[in-house]
Amino acid sequence: MKTWLKIDDTGLVINSVVFEDGVTPLISLPDGWTWKQNDTFGVGSIFLQNKNKFVISKPFASWTLNSNDEWVAPTPKPTDDKFYWWDEPSLTWKTAE
Repeated sequence: MKTWLKIDDTGLVINSVVFEDGVTPLISLPDGWTWKQNDTFGVGSIFLQNKNKFVISKPFASWTLNSNDEWVAPTPKPTDDKFYWWDEPSLTWKTAE
């Protein structure tokens, strides 16, 4: 069995379908949309056409992809021993003190 991902013209994976091995989906798609076979990623992930690879979905609107195709916050996470979480409205790392 192979999982095929339906990708819209922005690179967003919008659907996934499992087909028997050796079967390629023959479903009509709008211009710019495509199917890619991938058994790791799913709906919500993003296909980077220029690199022919998938990345996980963007965790927050303010985050960007770095050169390693990892999502990073606009400010680095503190490196002390505290537990931090990203607060999108304030664009800062927060911790309970």
